[in-house]
Amino acid sequence: MDENMINRTMLKMAPSGGPARLKVVLDMDECIIHSVFDDSSIAGHVSYGRPPNTPSTSSRTNSVESFPISLVDNSSCVVNKRPHVDWFLEQVATRFDCYVMTAGTREYAEPLLDELDPYGLLKGRFYRDDCIFHEGHFLKDLTLVDSNPKRIVLVDNNPASFVLCPANGIPVPSFYDDPRDRALQHTLDVLLKLENAKDVRRPLRQMYGLESKLAPMVQHFHSAGLRHL
Repeated sequence: MDENMINRTMLKMAPSGGPARLKVVLDMDECIIHSVFDDSSIAGHVSYGRPPNTPSTSSRTNSVESFPISLVDNSSCVVNKRPHVDWFLEQVATRFDCYVMTAGTREYAEPLLDELDPYGLLKGRFYRDDCIFHEGHFLKDLTLVDSNPKRIVLVDNNPASFVLCPANGIPVPSFYDDPRDRALQHTLDVLLKLENAKDVRRPLRQMYGLESKLAPMVQHFHSAGLRHL
């Protein structure tokens, strides 16, 4: 979708009647941004890294927008912004209730989100301590936002994040530095289709089928006593 073709007036109109506002929970690292550290072991951030032998897609003349941040441990990083992320956050936060849930530590994620969301568009932020850590994975518990699974979605690039909410997931490809990336435009298209759905799980099953695709992983975690939404 070309952002210039979206009727901003329509997007800013609050829905009247119908179901409650959709709650949209966004992952952070490799979903809406990618942080580049000199030392990837510092700052408590979570990055699953560029796959081996995957070259950078940016160049000096065609690169993504980025900004530097300094952290409390005197480390620093450069944050690559996924193309159209500012526009995306504005549209999503205007139309829906928008949250971020990251496996990164508060010390790392908070100053980053302060820079990314200077006007406080996000309804809430959740950090590593809010995730469920099991067998090396940080699982996202959407009941921290809403116990009703009918009107909440999780946008994430990591399949393990959906284990506790496979029917509520919107998967996106991992982002590093591709200036041609259009994932957020596509994601907004999906969210607009879900806006008036009484139960988002039905259309999401048809679109992505994550319950079937993640069945072995979900079953494994269920055997450990973890239950999904």
